[in-house]
Amino acid sequence: MAENLCTIHYRNREIIPEVTDNNAWNALTSGAYCNYKNTRNKDNIAILGRLYNFYAAYDTRNLAPKGWHIPSQTEWQTLITYLGGSDVAGNKLKETFTIHWNSPSAGTNESGFTALPGGWRNALYQFFQMGKTAGWWSNTKDAVNTGFCETLYNSLSSVDSLSATFDNGFSIRCIKD
Repeated sequence: MAENLCTIHYRNREIIPEVTDNNAWNALTSGAYCNYKNTRNKDNIAILGRLYNFYAAYDTRNLAPKGWHIPSQTEWQTLITYLGGSDVAGNKLKETFTIHWNSPSAGTNESGFTALPGGWRNALYQFFQMGKTAGWWSNTKDAVNTGFCETLYNSLSSVDSLSATFDNGFSIRCIKD
């Protein structure tokens, strides 16, 4: 997909709960989504997508539409390697220019991925880094309470592979089965 996911339903049409309260988000042990800073601005949501906790990304009901799936950490690494490695792949994934990215950003979008900086959510810090950071969950668990994600920063050309606790909220991209 060339856009961040913004669904509010699992594939089986069950609703994914929207959680706006920071304490409630921190206490979750099941899938949830939010909008950056709990915005209701439909244009921002349509452009930047929604943020999901790892429970939603890993849920067997699937966030991805039929015929699609959330990439594994191995699939992310295949893409990054194809784009020249983690040191340079970030700019090749980012949207061209600084339409949504804060300056400095040297996005070339050579990949057609059109990475947008939707920021992220953390239970301790709430929302931050919109315009500066993009992050996407993989469907791969790292440990009991951590999952893998890929992150980009406006001022760096690299892609960072991180493990993050399940209560973080990141964007999701899907790939065809």
